Amino acid sequence: MRRFIWLGAIALALFVHTVITDRETRDAEKRPGGQIVELTGGDLHVKDEGDRDDPAVVLLHGYTASERWWDRVTPDLVRRGLRVIRFDLLGHGRSEMPRDGYAIEEQARRVADALEKLRVRRAVVVGHSMGGNVASAMTELEPRVVRKLVIVGTPPREGYADLPLTAQISGWPVVGELARRFAPDQVIAAGLDSAFADDVDVPDAFVDDLDRMTFSAYDKAGSASDDFQEERPASERVRDAGVPLLVIFGSEDEIVEPRAAQAWRKDVPAARVEMLRGAGHSPHWERPRQVVQMLLDYTR
Repeated sequence: MRRFIWLGAIALALFVHTVITDRETRDAEKRPGGQIVELTGGDLHVKDEGDRDDPAVVLLHGYTASERWWDRVTPDLVRRGLRVIRFDLLGHGRSEMPRDGYAIEEQARRVADALEKLRVRRAVVVGHSMGGNVASAMTELEPRVVRKLVIVGTPPREGYADLPLTAQISGWPVVGELARRFAPDQVIAAGLDSAFADDVDVPDAFVDDLDRMTFSAYDKAGSASDDFQEERPASERVRDAGVPLLVIFGSEDEIVEPRAAQAWRKDVPAARVEMLRGAGHSPHWERPRQVVQMLLDYTR
């Protein structure tokens, strides 16, 4: 009888923990140099750098990341005469983390609304991984905003991406809630390791960004890209929008198969495709000088 009582207590504790974790939310918080753009459905943290009259480049990070993943390219882009606008997407970084609102189309409209408040009418939009899906959705839903599009490590359609096991487990019911709350930094870093080539260390700041996410943000943002691609491939959306496209991949990408770069070329024949040898899933962090030059050449 005592054993059943203990099992019942444990089950109740797990249930309560799951409910509390699922309902957790966070307000937006401003980092030094950033600002909060207030929007319906969730406020976004934004960094807007450079002269307001310079050509605008919008940088959108990937899943579980933040605007800090662009730290190695932003200063050079600003010095070379570009206005660089970096977003923390909803549920990421210092943006608001509500329980809902993570569909890719909602993310795209929210970024477009924020750009309108920032008085940005036309921009080169650069999206990494999940951010590439958001950027692709913008070409379909907000075509007047996107002057040119850059995709970094985003699959064109289903069948090219595979998250590491640690990321998959973190989305499981009950187990996922426990993993998100109690996973040590070493485990989080190990999960992020696949986003880089083998010789690249995971920065502590990136671990902090992932550790800060609520379970709802982690879970629902994670499934949003799959739902988006399942409904209609990103490459099809971009092709039909007729927006100029640059695709950048790393040859050692462990999350999205590098052959996805050529699939982009097949789906969007007019696309320019660049493969960075030795880079992993995040070439803008691993090969910043090369990526900066590609963006400068393409933006002009």
